[in-house]
Amino acid sequence: NPNMQNIPKGLVDGLNIRDLFVSSEGKTFVGIDYSQQELRILAALANDETMLTAFNSDMDIHKITASELFNVAIENVSKEQRSVGKTINFSIIYGISPFALSERLKVSRETAFEFIQKYYLKYPKIKEFMEDTLDSARVNHYTQTIMGRKREEQNINSMNKVLRSAAERELFNFVIQGSAADLMKMCMTRFAPILKEFESKLLLQVHDEFLFEIPDNANIDIFVKRIKEVMLNVKDIGVKYDVDVKYGKRWGSMSEYMS
Repeated sequence: NPNMQNIPKGLVDGLNIRDLFVSSEGKTFVGIDYSQQELRILAALANDETMLTAFNSDMDIHKITASELFNVAIENVSKEQRSVGKTINFSIIYGISPFALSERLKVSRETAFEFIQKYYLKYPKIKEFMEDTLDSARVNHYTQTIMGRKREEQNINSMNKVLRSAAERELFNFVIQGSAADLMKMCMTRFAPILKEFESKLLLQVHDEFLFEIPDNANIDIFVKRIKEVMLNVKDIGVKYDVDVKYGKRWGSMSEYMS
């Protein structure tokens, strides 16, 4: 109390609210989160070779996308262009419309439509996977995660376009976000012996991030190594995972951990 799941990330009216959360006396926060987890899951499930190669080779997927959108060499992609690439990479997962994308990027609807078309030309298997997933859902009225969890939605065949479109977004999102949740839960079941060994706690899981609290006298190098081993090898779905690690006394201003 309050529910830490709802604490915003970043500044709110100039204040980093997460900085109000301080580790217990004699203990330190360790935050470990998956890098671009949902995009990696999408790449694996769609088996898109371009995206898989980027992730498995530690390439910058946002720069690759921006390079295609703006027709520039990857090494010449600007910070602003990469930001657009990042926005589109994550927006496509949620079936964003040209209108919604134009609002988000502050560009014309025509430009947004062109960006989406270029995206699908760069990653053709993504569009194919989305269409196949929804075609199956229209027949079976459900989609499922990598672990077989199902979500049913009868409105997938509704005559009401608003209800049908909402069902399509929900069912496709469930495949990606539900699979991400499966991986997080699988990790948590394997953390128990590590937490016991280091007399530490898993305080929180928010989306693709875990927040731990460990004693100051614990060997943080070994703790991080053990946790990363679990996260990086939790389940082979055909794509390389990556994680980011931070630590510190305040949740909102943890420092990057360099092993």
